[in-house]
Amino acid sequence: MNPFAKQVPSVFSIQSPFQALCAMAAIKQLMISDYLIIVNYYPENPRNRQLLSLLEDYHLNYELINLSKGRLSSYSRLLKAFCHRNRRYKRLFLGDYRESHYFVTGSYYVSDMSPVVYLDDGNSTLALLHDMPEDVIQNHYIESYLKKIERRRGFDMKKNLLTIYSDVKNSKFNIEPLDISIALNGSSRHLRQSEDIFIVGTNLDKYCGPLGLDKARFVRKLNEIVVQLKVKNPTAIITYIPHGADESDYAKEICKANNIEFCRPKMMIELELINRRIIPSAIYGFTSTALFNLKKMYPQTHVVNILFRNSEENKIYLEYKMLSQYYSANGIHLNTVELS
Repeated sequence: MNPFAKQVPSVFSIQSPFQALCAMAAIKQLMISDYLIIVNYYPENPRNRQLLSLLEDYHLNYELINLSKGRLSSYSRLLKAFCHRNRRYKRLFLGDYRESHYFVTGSYYVSDMSPVVYLDDGNSTLALLHDMPEDVIQNHYIESYLKKIERRRGFDMKKNLLTIYSDVKNSKFNIEPLDISIALNGSSRHLRQSEDIFIVGTNLDKYCGPLGLDKARFVRKLNEIVVQLKVKNPTAIITYIPHGADESDYAKEICKANNIEFCRPKMMIELELINRRIIPSAIYGFTSTALFNLKKMYPQTHVVNILFRNSEENKIYLEYKMLSQYYSANGIHLNTVELS
């Protein structure tokens, strides 16, 4: 079966707001009327608010699987995935190629011999297509058992990828373009041009740690950037949108000190701006997938990717550099900030 065929009853196994947005786009693009979204749910995840708001507000059919109640490797979970199934759903979409629990939870709901398609997961997918995947630490017992599930139930695991980065060619994958804009139902039409400027925040721990950056220095540099934006744009409304997983207070303090707005939106930044019915004059961020999506949504908006560099270029920095070069090729301006 063509893994990207239209109107095939499908299951989506996801966890993040962006993966939910990709699922919504795939449902519309492939005209899937019979579907179920499985949410791999950890109650303590700070991004749940945005994820569940998206699913509820767009009336998507979903089911929560509470993963905090038991280990992924529990006998019952793996046994369910191992047993033969003849279900109404004939295709499985996985939100993240790196996470085995997406496959374990999702495979229970689909029939044997179903094709498996990986949805886009932003920068990690782009790195994968450039042969720079993140290191995945996998339990060897679980990995071996997953292979047995694939063979026993005849799943088509041929690295089918439905992605917004389809212009990146890689012969290892069967690639199909994903049009995120189709999920917005043309909502980007009839918008008002504004002077508003938005700063899309990053997850401080996951950004600074791997890059070897000092958090305090990052915060000081961020404050300097905000001050410069205020000076250059005295009449603009500047709004800081924190990363959905970042619950720290440093950004609130910077916003208060510089008299700019701080907004933690109900949904992810792409949908927040659409709901505001405006076209921003500029958007700043830190090599996040949102910058790529927003540039596609607002081609005339000045979008800037800020890349912090330490004195030493480690593996993660080289990956961010590759991502930044790709963004630059897609109309996003690169601003490299030295921290040494």
